[in-house]
Amino acid sequence: METRNFTLRIGDAETAALQEIKKMTLESTDSGAIKHVIRSYAELNKRYETEIRKNKTLVEENSKIKKKVNCFLDALADLSTMK
Repeated sequence: METRNFTLRIGDAETAALQEIKKMTLESTDSGAIKHVIRSYAELNKRYETEIRKNKTLVEENSKIKKKVNCFLDALADLSTMK
């Protein structure tokens, strides 16, 4: 495997984000934190996409349940107005 060196210039926002990443990953160096992110990206992205799909499914299920509850409440209201 080839070792590559490169220069990365980042601004203030990226520097602040990198400091947070270092804290989260317990890496003491900028390059260690960047390597950690590179190694972890694929798995984290896969998890993120899975969670997005789960969330979409739950939102759809919630919407269906709300419609059923509203239909039930409407029917109950209609029954209570009948004399």
